[in-house]
Amino acid sequence: FPETLTVQTTLTAVAAIRKNAVSPGAGAAATPLVVHTFELPCEPANLKSDAGGQSALEADLRKQLEKLCDGLWHARHTCVVAPEHGPAMSEIFVPRSLLKDLKIDLGCALESAVTKARAEKVKMTKESVLGTTSGYGAVSETPSALAIKVDRMAYLKGIAQARSELSAGKLPLNEVVIELKRTHESGHDPASWVAAWLAEIATLDLVPLHRVRLALPTVLRGWDEPLMRLTLMAALGAGIRNFEIGNLGALHLLRTWVEEYEMAREAAGTPTQVLSEVSISSDFTLFALNRVSSQALTRLGVERVALSIENDRKDLESHLGAWTTSMGVNQHEPAQKAAVPEVILYKDTPLFIAESCSLTALHGGCPTAAVCGYRTLEIEDDEKNQFLVAHEACKSIVYGKQAFALSQHRSEFEQWGVRHFRADFLTRPYSQTEVSKILCGLAKQRQIDQTHSANHLRELL
Repeated sequence: FPETLTVQTTLTAVAAIRKNAVSPGAGAAATPLVVHTFELPCEPANLKSDAGGQSALEADLRKQLEKLCDGLWHARHTCVVAPEHGPAMSEIFVPRSLLKDLKIDLGCALESAVTKARAEKVKMTKESVLGTTSGYGAVSETPSALAIKVDRMAYLKGIAQARSELSAGKLPLNEVVIELKRTHESGHDPASWVAAWLAEIATLDLVPLHRVRLALPTVLRGWDEPLMRLTLMAALGAGIRNFEIGNLGALHLLRTWVEEYEMAREAAGTPTQVLSEVSISSDFTLFALNRVSSQALTRLGVERVALSIENDRKDLESHLGAWTTSMGVNQHEPAQKAAVPEVILYKDTPLFIAESCSLTALHGGCPTAAVCGYRTLEIEDDEKNQFLVAHEACKSIVYGKQAFALSQHRSEFEQWGVRHFRADFLTRPYSQTEVSKILCGLAKQRQIDQTHSANHLRELL
């Protein structure tokens, strides 16, 4: 007579289910979670008065396995198979205390198996959504470069003064981004405004035409749209094909206007395909805080993703560490370019943009632009923090007295694979000397005076 009875239990994703969970259908796959072997000491049944047959043993097992892992799981099906050689199950007695030991042992094995299965499922899901990661240095062979975003033409001369320093600091000027929000102040028609900017860039020999980008305003009001549309049409006519968006609505407008331009050219007898040549980058206002948001932007056609300036160092490292050169690329559209990350090294961060003009409170109503001059106000909160309120086309833009800067952390970003950097000179008025001095500081990776690093050295989550 055998001294032990070997019980092998296989729990699957179908057989072991969470209590109160929806039962899988009849065709559900029985993916093994755990195969558990347990040896039970047994005795001849005729020595015990409460001995039972196979059905009794099954009943005891079923009762013991009704609740596993503190009731979170239970076995849906339980059966006992008699050994091929040996006594019949009706001749074998197994004490219920030992069946309880089986339950405890099986519960421990189940918990471990479920944890492993979940980890595998999460890994597979991430890889299917994000693609496999190649770690840092996905673009390590590409030299670093700097894009400079400006909203005043006078800043271009300050950029020209710093060009040699930027090149010496291995951060050469690669692109000039023109912010369109001050177009209304030029007093020129859109075509003349675009021509004047391009002429100044060419005169200063900053970048070639294919390195010029136009940035659509983050906040675009209904009455701003006609002027923006005409300006973009003029830019397309001048050969500009690079654009930046600050909100998702601008993406639709941009593509609509490009299609209108193509139809106008076709009607004029000079058809051209422009949409396929357009390169789109995103601004920080689209909040690329994690890999999923960055990938969502690239799937919308964004080729260069500006990372959020509100993120912390720990999350940025994780974000960039998982960045791949194939992020967002549709396998069915091989012509689509892979997206690259962009880090903003200097910026006056807009903390608040209001449709209403704060100057109306001072004047008891709108005094007209000729009187107010869109001047800047200085305010202070209860904690003595100072802020500036700029006024552009009757919008109020609040920004800190200190600018945001990460210049001293550039080498670290380069170790994480970043090769595209940006500096913004927007809203706050700068002199040419100030622009040049700040850019030289970026080239030398110095901490810029009167700046802060926002959340970079904090831990948000």
